[in-house]
Amino acid sequence: MSLVQRGSMLLRQLCCWLGWREGFPVTVVLLALIGAATAYGADTVPTSSPDLHTFTNQEGKTINAVILSVAQDDVNLKRDDGQSFKVAVSTLSKEDQVFIRLWVIQQAQAHHEDVLTISAASVRTDAKPVPSTNKISVTSQWTEGYKVKVTNETPVHWANLHLRYVIFRQAGVPGAMPPSNYTPTHSTGTAAIDDLPGQQDVTVSTDKIDLLEVSTAPGYSYSNGAPVKVTDQIQGIWLRVYDDGNNLLQEWSSSKEITKDISWDALWAPVARGRRGAGNARGAAPARGN
Repeated sequence: MSLVQRGSMLLRQLCCWLGWREGFPVTVVLLALIGAATAYGADTVPTSSPDLHTFTNQEGKTINAVILSVAQDDVNLKRDDGQSFKVAVSTLSKEDQVFIRLWVIQQAQAHHEDVLTISAASVRTDAKPVPSTNKISVTSQWTEGYKVKVTNETPVHWANLHLRYVIFRQAGVPGAMPPSNYTPTHSTGTAAIDDLPGQQDVTVSTDKIDLLEVSTAPGYSYSNGAPVKVTDQIQGIWLRVYDDGNNLLQEWSSSKEITKDISWDALWAPVARGRRGAGNARGAAPARGN
């Protein structure tokens, strides 16, 4: 008996075992078997899949799986044998927790979606007069900063985030002629976001910056004809949010103009914030009485 005849006989026996009548087309049986095998294979993950990752729990046990989704503190995995299940992220190794967070970031970037959305509103105190050491200038002072709202657009529960920011301002130079009567400067700082659940928001505050308005006293002016009053001005804020692994989650600025042709790395540094003195009309020319 040839190999083909043996195969045909075996298929007919299989048909009978499955309850089909003798003479049922062999091709139909073959298609049914192929379909069943294909359906089984669709539930498995190829061992060569680039998304396949070896996850290790804190007890040292490992599994090979791909990430299906992440929601709050749980990750849905599909093992290489096709079985799907949910695992608490906190039960996995620190390395795998970082891997899962990076996966979320990559998924958002691949779909051109934001991980976080950010907005900021300036907040200032009322101006108060500053005692002067002379009679030719009048100075007032106030503080100004930002309240920053950060919204988590993902289902992931983020923790231990940190926000870094640069606040841009124009510092007035009393007695100087335009455009030298204002000098661009900036202040940097950080704010902690300890807990940010999925699809929720949090508001944090930046440091306050001391601002001044300096003007000549009534009856006085500058000998060079400079403006008699200069007022410090906040121009905007540029900020970034990082996770605890120092991975950039989101970047935002209040205006594209303030970040144009400027390097973040060159600007941002946790430097001490100085205060400018107040009281005298400061500038290139002395004030004089009329």
